[in-house]
Amino acid sequence: MSQERAAPASAAPLEELSGWTEELCRRELPSVLPRLLSMYQHSDSWIEHIQILKIIVEMFLPHMDHLTLEQTFFSQVLPKTVKLFDDMMYELTSQAKGLSSHNLEIQTTLRNILQTMVQLLAALTGCVQHVCATQESIILENIHSLPSSVLHVIKSTFVHCKASESIYSGHLHLVSDLLQALFKEAYSLQKQLMELLDMVCMDPLIDENDDVLNMVIVIHSLLDICSVISSMDHAFHANTWKFIIKQSLKHQSVIKSQLKHRDIITSLCEDILFSFHSCLQLAEQITQSDAQGCNSRSRGYLEGPTQGEDSSLKRSSEVGKKELRSSCKTLGSPFPSCFSSFSLIYSPLTFFLFSFSFPPLLPCIKSPFQFPSLFCEEGAFG
Repeated sequence: MSQERAAPASAAPLEELSGWTEELCRRELPSVLPRLLSMYQHSDSWIEHIQILKIIVEMFLPHMDHLTLEQTFFSQVLPKTVKLFDDMMYELTSQAKGLSSHNLEIQTTLRNILQTMVQLLAALTGCVQHVCATQESIILENIHSLPSSVLHVIKSTFVHCKASESIYSGHLHLVSDLLQALFKEAYSLQKQLMELLDMVCMDPLIDENDDVLNMVIVIHSLLDICSVISSMDHAFHANTWKFIIKQSLKHQSVIKSQLKHRDIITSLCEDILFSFHSCLQLAEQITQSDAQGCNSRSRGYLEGPTQGEDSSLKRSSEVGKKELRSSCKTLGSPFPSCFSSFSLIYSPLTFFLFSFSFPPLLPCIKSPFQFPSLFCEEGAFG
């Protein structure tokens, strides 16, 4: 897609709109919005797409009726926005192989694409913030295009960042600053989206409607994101897991029959294992540093484990504890009967890991099959 191809309207009207007052935007919304939406749909310019999106979000979105946001804005703009992001991601990945300090053209192209993607994520963040700020409780069906689009973009961003070392073939340092900015923007966007989802209200008497399906899709999408970020940001990963469990329990009366319980439990236990192995590796490194330190001290030197190693082990163990608490809470919750069978399968595993995290509590547990109920009493997870 060319960034220079002419759009249905010139750039002058967009520059003029950017100078409008708040009152003028409110008054002219009915006539201007259809034109902007048409321009957005027909433009072949990435730059113009972002300009239009920013103008709509920053200047006209605050004046739209929140009850009709899905029909008037989200459903018309977000599918195109997701496609735009996917196109940029494809172009980014395709051209990254040619990146080098000698090829300034490719370097400039990649940096421009990354900057445009950061702006797109910022515009989506503005959409989410607007919904949070204008609604005390949210009906998911009224904004259903927003969470699904945002989660798609977030996952795609994290996948790209995770694979960046191989994608950029040893020249990552040439774009690392913008990749960090992209990751931070996606990180912030997900935190804002989780705040929005925490405001969602669902009728417990209705177990078959679009709201239920949308919430199930959201939870499963967050589960996919967890599998991506597990080795990228341990604290963020643990907080995402905590949110998945919280929402699953909050809406369990209406979504429990449609959740993929096996996938949730399996993924959580795999992440617990990953955290456990990370702790073992860090502990082994510290043990080796201790041994080296003893030898060094015998020779008159003072060496040992670094403060960074101790901090990393502490962070990893804390993440592991959070994940264990999540598994305890899930297995001990009043979910469908399949969770009881899963507790029999996974309790020995989690008991084994638990013994390394909470050794003082082991005398309280007579059997590895006992501990889920022991730690899932009311108030245990506050």
